[in-house]
Amino acid sequence: VFLFNSSSWFDSCLFAHNFLPTYSFYSGFGSGAIWLRNSPAKITNSTFFGNETGWDFPPGDPGATSLLCTQSNATISNCIFAFDGTTLFDPGYGIPRMPAINTTLGDTVGPTITCTNIYGNMDLGGDWVGEIASQFGKNGNIRRNPYFCDTTNYDFHLAPNSPCMADSTGCGLMGAFDMNPTCPPGNCCIGRTGNLDCDPDDRVDISDLSAIIMCLFIYPSSCGQHCCPGEENTDGDPYGDVDISDLSALIDYLYISFTPTAWCQ
Repeated sequence: VFLFNSSSWFDSCLFAHNFLPTYSFYSGFGSGAIWLRNSPAKITNSTFFGNETGWDFPPGDPGATSLLCTQSNATISNCIFAFDGTTLFDPGYGIPRMPAINTTLGDTVGPTITCTNIYGNMDLGGDWVGEIASQFGKNGNIRRNPYFCDTTNYDFHLAPNSPCMADSTGCGLMGAFDMNPTCPPGNCCIGRTGNLDCDPDDRVDISDLSAIIMCLFIYPSSCGQHCCPGEENTDGDPYGDVDISDLSALIDYLYISFTPTAWCQ
C-alpha cells in the first residue's frame, strides 16, 4: 500500500508475505507492506507477518519490511510485527538489511507506538531500532514470540499461551486475531533446542542445519515457520532471536566441540 498526501486508518488488517523486489524502481525507498508519504495514518489491531523487501540500495536510502514513514505521523497500537526479512542483502558492499518499521533519513516526524509486539524480524537489529528504539518497554510495547497458531496455513490466531492475548498484556488483544483454542501451546520445544524439522526422535542433524541456513540467508520469512519455532533458538538468546550465533551453536554441536545446544525456554 502506497499513500501520498492522504490520511488513512488500518484496523484489524493482515499483511502477510508481501514483497518489494530488489532492483525495482522503489527498492530501498519503500516498504513491503505500507509506505506513507506525507500521509498521517492510524494502524490498530493489525498483524504484519513475513513481509520482505529488497536491499537498501543505494546505501543510505531507507526502506522497511512492513512500514516506512516519510514525513508522516503514524499512530500504531495493539499490533504485531513479526518474522519479516530482507532478501539478497550484502553487507560486504555496505548494503544492510532493513528493520520492520523505519523512517526516512532526516525526518522530524515518525510513528508513535503503544501496546505493540515487534519480534523476530530478521535484520541487523530489525525490531525496536532506529527512531522507535526508545519506545520499547514503554506503554505496553514488547518483544516476544507471538506464538501464532499455524502460519504455514495462514492461521494467525494466537496460541493459548501467546503474550499477545488480552489477559497477558494489560493492553487488550494485540494483532488482528484472537486465540484459537484448538492450537497447541506455543512453547512446544522440549529438552534441548535444534530440532527444527521436528524429527519424532528429537534428533538434531544436517537437515536442521539446512533449515537454519535457509532461514538466515535464503528465505528469511521461513524463520518462525518451522513446526516448533522455539527449536530455532539454539544459543539460548533470552528474546528468542534467530541469528548467526544460532547457526554457530548448531555447527559447533554437529561438527566441532559437540557441545549441546541450549535448553528450550
